[in-house]
Amino acid sequence: AGVVAKIKENPKYFFSYAKRFQRNGGSIASLYDSEGTPRTDPNEIPQLPSDQFQSVFSEPVVVDEEAEGGVLDDDRIPAQTEEEVAFSQKDILEALQEIREKPGFQS
Repeated sequence: AGVVAKIKENPKYFFSYAKRFQRNGGSIASLYDSEGTPRTDPNEIPQLPSDQFQSVFSEPVVVDEEAEGGVLDDDRIPAQTEEEVAFSQKDILEALQEIREKPGFQS
């Protein structure tokens, strides 16, 4: 019987079959930290990708609605009024036309 038939009869056969083709059963030998230093301690390695992921994000900015002038709570970016973010019907139609002209768009 073929492999598919054996797997249908015994689902555990799939794992033994797949294991034959496994290329690397080992663990990650080392990763580089943020300073470029290779780390090999198995207790440090799982934390390195998380540290890198977290390093590219900043804290979310929350609007302080009671602040004078409608500025954000950390004063980095002033809040915008409705007039500053208003879109006309022409703006929307032009944006839709740009999307339709892009390769891969299907309507």
